Amino acid sequence: MATDKTIDSLSIVLFDNWPRCPAMLESLPTDGFLGATHHNITAAAYKPGTKCFYWNAGDGAAAGVAGWATFIYLKGYPVTDAPPTCAAKQCVLPNNAENLYQVTNDKDQCILSTGMGLGAMMTSIMTFTTTAIKYGWFWCGGICPEVAITDFGGGHQTTGSVIAGGPLQYESLSADAIGFGLHDTTLGICGVSLVIDA
Repeated sequence: MATDKTIDSLSIVLFDNWPRCPAMLESLPTDGFLGATHHNITAAAYKPGTKCFYWNAGDGAAAGVAGWATFIYLKGYPVTDAPPTCAAKQCVLPNNAENLYQVTNDKDQCILSTGMGLGAMMTSIMTFTTTAIKYGWFWCGGICPEVAITDFGGGHQTTGSVIAGGPLQYESLSADAIGFGLHDTTLGICGVSLVIDA
């Protein structure tokens, strides 16, 4: 079995497979994507599934790659068990077939943990539990938006199977988490890696 490894944020491009076209925002949400009036809150400030484009004015190093990214507004809420401790750079997947935009970072509570075509990445610590839902912004497409979310910099967890130029899928890690693996099933592709994991 492959050992969990990481891939640098500069080398990940996510595919946005969620319904609805993103909007072009004239300005960022108040106080950025992590603003307290709309992120990690119990009452939705936007309709779940709302998406927007974001230009990451990166420099290829500390601020990431220059390019477009997509954010999506989702509801974090596991079905029965509390999720693993929530933090930035954790993958989330849908966990309710009747509520598409409800997601969890717990691989044991999602609809499908390996090969799910819909997924996103948590942008910060969030406090959703079995009794407290929380709405917020997640990265779901394009290059890694490190200017907007500085915690995205550095390694993102993989299964140890990723190759340069290879298609990615969401996959269960050996830890109680979801990460990226080389796409090797007939299920959904979620992105592409530009380098091998290490």
